[in-house]
Amino acid sequence: RWIQFAVAGAGTVRWGDANVSATRGAEVPASYGQMLPFMGRFAFYQPKELYAFVPTGATLSTSARE
Repeated sequence: RWIQFAVAGAGTVRWGDANVSATRGAEVPASYGQMLPFMGRFAFYQPKELYAFVPTGATLSTSARE
C-alpha cells in the first residue's frame, strides 16, 4: 500500500492529480525519489488517480506494493 517514484536523467518530475503540469504538482528532482507511505489497512492510493509530468531528458520509474 505504498508507491515510490524515482527520477533519473535531467529535469524535475512533478506528480499530482489530472491537472499536473511543468509548474503544478509535487516536485521530484532528478537523482532523487519520493515515497508515498503506507496509509493504513483500509486506506490506499489509487494509482489510476495519480498523474506525472515528465520533462524531456528525465526518466520516471515507479514501484507499488499492496
